[in-house]
Amino acid sequence: MEEARAGKKTAAELMQEGRTLLKPDDVMDGVASMIHEVGIEAMFPDGTKLVTVHTPIEANGKLLPGELFLKNEDITINEGKKAVSVKV
Repeated sequence: MEEARAGKKTAAELMQEGRTLLKPDDVMDGVASMIHEVGIEAMFPDGTKLVTVHTPIEANGKLLPGELFLKNEDITINEGKKAVSVKV
């Protein structure tokens, strides 16, 4: 951001550099696949610009949001409870 204000970096350079700041190990499992873009307003010599970093954290595939972990066995619901039949 400071280099943008000083005119040393372009918006495109900041966008590319922004993809290298965080690694998958820097965030909790699953976060990388949830963050698709980050927008930052940066000051440039010619004014303020919105710098959008697409895919700011490369996903490592360890965990996907909403992923299900299923066991290969039957599930018993309300074991030992009295069953009640209801006529509708």
